[in-house]
Amino acid sequence: MFPGLRLSVPASNDKAAPVVAPVAAPEPEILQEVTTPPSEARTAATVGSGLVEDISSPEDYRNIAPIYADYVRVQDFATKPLAGMTANLVLLSGEASLVHPFRGLRTARHAGHRLRVVMSMSDGDGKERALFVGEASLTWWADDCRNGMRVTLRLDDGGIIDGPEKHPLTGLEVGKSGEVIYLACWALDNGEEPENPEEARRAQRKPFHTLTAVQQSQIKCRNDRQFQEWCLKFVAPHLDAVLALELPHYDDSPAEYASQVVRLYCGVQSRSEFKEDTQKGLDARHRWNEMLRRFDDWQRFTN
Repeated sequence: MFPGLRLSVPASNDKAAPVVAPVAAPEPEILQEVTTPPSEARTAATVGSGLVEDISSPEDYRNIAPIYADYVRVQDFATKPLAGMTANLVLLSGEASLVHPFRGLRTARHAGHRLRVVMSMSDGDGKERALFVGEASLTWWADDCRNGMRVTLRLDDGGIIDGPEKHPLTGLEVGKSGEVIYLACWALDNGEEPENPEEARRAQRKPFHTLTAVQQSQIKCRNDRQFQEWCLKFVAPHLDAVLALELPHYDDSPAEYASQVVRLYCGVQSRSEFKEDTQKGLDARHRWNEMLRRFDDWQRFTN
């Protein structure tokens, strides 16, 4: 998890190109404050020159460009039972890009591309306050001449600063005069590692049914809230009672719970066994495909 976001602006006589430079993180108990970001009144070029610092595990992000790192306007936000906490944002990038930065990434209500996200805004004292630091899923993006570039993110509970019950954008103005906040986000691959934007876009061109069982199960267990709940309500109760004792508590990590249900149902110690060219690997893949069919049938029935 990111412990915070620090923005700074190079001196006016500094001719070096803007750099995204993660550095060592402060201790978790220290208040997440950062220096004053560029003023909203500054030019787009100045806004785009801010530096992103204080990212945990800096070695993971040092050479990885973010999908987006600039200001956004809060268009809307909501909390719903199935969709969870969402944020609809208008991109205010100073790069005047003709291509939407999220174009090519997978979008879905429950299984969109995974992102590492930091949201922050200036407080009354001119310091930057973290609003959200954690993971999110890309559910939607759009680009038109009337409304500009927009994006909707589904926020994971674990990244909310003020507790899982409170939306991180609570109290902020929305709409055409909505609050301006800072957004930085990186694409994550199926191994939850930061991914180069171009590689992330290429990866999403593959249809789900063409992915390996390992990749499919990673996406479903980690990203799909409905699949997680289905595992809890309709698969776990039918597992062997002794094996079911190995299941973690669902509320602690729905993703890990679903992963363990899949492992038990498919008879593997690790989902990497799906790719083995053995009878055990073949049987495991067959059981996984059976799970997918049953889940798809359940979705059609409930929807």
